[in-house]
Amino acid sequence: MMAPGIHVVWFKRDLRTRDHEPLQRALQRASLSGGRVLLLQVYEPGMLVHPTTSSRHVTFQWACGDDVAMTLQQEKWGLTFHRVHAPVLDVLDYLRMKHGIASLYSHEETGVLWTYERDKKVASWCKKHGVPWCEVAQAGVQRGRSSRIGWVESWHDNMARPCANPDLQEWRSSEGRDANVTWPEDWALNAAPTVRHESDLQGVGPFQPGGERAGHSYLKSFLHEGRIQAYQKHISKPELSRRSCSRISPYLAWGAMTIRQVYQALESTVQGRNHHAFGSRLRWHCHFIQKFESEHALEWRNVNRAYDELPVKQNEEWLSRWKEGTTGIPLVDACMRAVR
Repeated sequence: MMAPGIHVVWFKRDLRTRDHEPLQRALQRASLSGGRVLLLQVYEPGMLVHPTTSSRHVTFQWACGDDVAMTLQQEKWGLTFHRVHAPVLDVLDYLRMKHGIASLYSHEETGVLWTYERDKKVASWCKKHGVPWCEVAQAGVQRGRSSRIGWVESWHDNMARPCANPDLQEWRSSEGRDANVTWPEDWALNAAPTVRHESDLQGVGPFQPGGERAGHSYLKSFLHEGRIQAYQKHISKPELSRRSCSRISPYLAWGAMTIRQVYQALESTVQGRNHHAFGSRLRWHCHFIQKFESEHALEWRNVNRAYDELPVKQNEEWLSRWKEGTTGIPLVDACMRAVR
């Protein structure tokens, strides 16, 4: 007879161990029942050929995963961070046949149409096989919201909630344990997988290091070592903003830290106009993701529909010069070269 199924925590844009409600819930459930837990990140072939994916993204995600694995080991969680390269439905089928799945936990993801369609397929799979899927909202973004009335108040309520940190003492003292899964050889990963489309932007680096620790280190230096002091004055200036920005954008984008963690760290400092300006931009961050969540067609249509009627000229030479920073317009070229 097969043992009770495993509790799967599916990591997507939430590559961290703190303020992680799906992880917290899975460990609570397994602690009470003596269940097995699988921490899982899936590198999907469909996303590796998607034009919005770059090697920079994948390399950063991999570094974040390395940091999660290191935290699990150093803090003696007794859990393994699994990374596989396969379609997620194939992964779920494999786990169901080999181990059984008691429940699936993840954050809601506001992504491109491909990830939205993928999630709908996962929802159908879970319904077909009787697997409860616990999806948790992230970054103050609310799925299914028909109006933005009251959104700001709801956002502040969300930011004030305690961080969803797993209770490690409860977990370690329980009968819960690692799922101890082995994978098909062609799914196993020992390094970041390769992006497979022609427009991949690799860049030459150096790049910011991925991971939860690095993100919080940048946040600490921003709030306490001076960069925030000229934030409001410098943030709109391409050159000066490099000295006064937070440098935490990639960590928020891939979930190595949360908006709530950043907001609460900001609130714990002495407030001034620069702090208020940064706090407003944290709210804007969530507001624009909320807009995309509510109007997903923005992936392929203009925000301002008046632009739909403008003639579009396709000029590959101009586009190439813009990408390379060789348009002859100093500000544009300087910004593009800095990005590259």
